[in-house]
Amino acid sequence: MDIEKNYEQYDTEQIKSFKHYERSGYSFAITDSQDRIAFGLSDEGKMILNGKELPFSETKIGFRDGYQFVICDSQDRVVFGISETGKVIVNGIEYPFDTTLKYPRSGYSWAVLDSQDRVAFGIDYEGNAVFSGQRLTDLITLYGSVDLKAEVDKENNGLSSIVCWGDSMTQGAGGQTPYPSLLSASLGRNVYNRGVGGQTSDEIICRQGGTPILISIQNSVIPANGGVFLSAISSAPVTLISNPQNVDGYVAGIYGRLRRDPGDVYAFTRFSAGTSAFIYPDTNFIIDKVEDDAYRIHILWLGRNNIPEYDRVIRDYDNAISYMKAKHKKYLIIPPFNSSSEISGTSGYNQVKAISDTLKEKYPGNTLDLRYRIIRSYNPGIPQDVTDFNNDVPPSSLRVDPLHLNTTGNGLIANWLAQEINYRGW
Repeated sequence: MDIEKNYEQYDTEQIKSFKHYERSGYSFAITDSQDRIAFGLSDEGKMILNGKELPFSETKIGFRDGYQFVICDSQDRVVFGISETGKVIVNGIEYPFDTTLKYPRSGYSWAVLDSQDRVAFGIDYEGNAVFSGQRLTDLITLYGSVDLKAEVDKENNGLSSIVCWGDSMTQGAGGQTPYPSLLSASLGRNVYNRGVGGQTSDEIICRQGGTPILISIQNSVIPANGGVFLSAISSAPVTLISNPQNVDGYVAGIYGRLRRDPGDVYAFTRFSAGTSAFIYPDTNFIIDKVEDDAYRIHILWLGRNNIPEYDRVIRDYDNAISYMKAKHKKYLIIPPFNSSSEISGTSGYNQVKAISDTLKEKYPGNTLDLRYRIIRSYNPGIPQDVTDFNNDVPPSSLRVDPLHLNTTGNGLIANWLAQEINYRGW
């Protein structure tokens, strides 16, 4: 079956009609106007582009639920397909094309077009396969050193490494070993500690990326060199009682450092001299962060330093989860703990409970009430532990001060998290 000669009898509901094209050595092929194979599947199951074998083994063409036409790899993952709703799927990722099949098209021997008549996928007259305006050979050259399957898996399922966002409960206090270090040892994998002591939930999520940082520059101009004070900032990624008190990032493409000084005075200093630049009010400051963090398993332990701000704490958990990049997000929430003075019935205790109860109701499958577990890990042979248990506060034997856990307490947190992660197969 020659697609070029027989094209007009097909529409988007009949794409599967050209499943097989009888061509020596190929079970399927798309040819250009000179009958050269631009894109095909060999009899050995190899995907061929312009005579070159693509890095997919045992590729197969067929049909599956939800698709009119599909090309899968040896693990039955979609390499290229057209869904029943007319969407183009590449490496398991949906692209925003409302497809229609059309031929001829100026410069193309065959093309799939979007609703605005743009080429989503096509074969040009030189036999080059083109996706979203770029030749696939160029993309393969550009990403030739990248493990494509690993990249697709990262987009869909995230990474197996873990990132822990929080304040001093995560960073560790009093010279004790923090739980991320113990969790890493327990699981035998990379666990990144992004805890900063003293930070509120919004400051933490500014660092994570879930809350945008909008800044305004005095006189709206960044000078050609040196620093300039800010006239306004929407949310801060740094706090005066934390270390560091500055963070690096970009303002309108200019790389520099955002610093917070006493009196809530903020300044931005560019790292390299250049030309002065006009900056619109409320321009986004983009933190220079580790991009892979957004794909890692998240452990979120926020809000201890702004417990009275119930709405903000809940919103920051929401924003952190929304910012995660993997299609199938993997995260665990630890609601904030109460201190030894916030015993049952006090205002502080009620605020902690309100946040915890909301998180358990909103994210029931991801929220771990580790405060409940740590309290019930008290030592009945220690009178103060018994008192703490009766007051519904974490036991003194597992704390280094009125709030922070000691290494033994952090070890319990790490063990419970490890059990949960292993149980879920993450």
